[in-house]
Amino acid sequence: DLWLCVAGGIPGTWRKLAGPAAAGALHVLPVPVRVYDSRSGTTPAVGLKTPFTGGEVRTLNCTVNSSGVPADAIAVQVTCLIVNAVAGNANFTVWAGGASKPAANSLVWGGDSGRASTLAVCALGSGAKIQVSPSVAADVVVDVVGYYR
Repeated sequence: DLWLCVAGGIPGTWRKLAGPAAAGALHVLPVPVRVYDSRSGTTPAVGLKTPFTGGEVRTLNCTVNSSGVPADAIAVQVTCLIVNAVAGNANFTVWAGGASKPAANSLVWGGDSGRASTLAVCALGSGAKIQVSPSVAADVVVDVVGYYR
């Protein structure tokens, strides 16, 4: 592990910079990059262009649309917009590609607005892939804000 002393004293203030259990440095993109939009006629032209059914899981590649995310990145910071959702209470989950769906949610909402947004940090699976799943029928938009390497 690599540590750096950032404030003097006894013992001082130490910050872990790198090591086998560290996420690495966050690389914030100059502007967010859209890597997926399930709505018909939208860019980028990748993946299914249909609303999700409740509980459906889709795997998304975070390197598409010249996002700048390298295939060997270990985590990604994304904004997720849920659009045209069925009214009522629901949740949304984002997690690493190839991993089992966790019980934890990235976003929980309720009411009849049909729209919700969240910022999530998620580990990446092989090839910089994530998985997403809303619990109700909805369209999903995912923008990459940054990545960890």
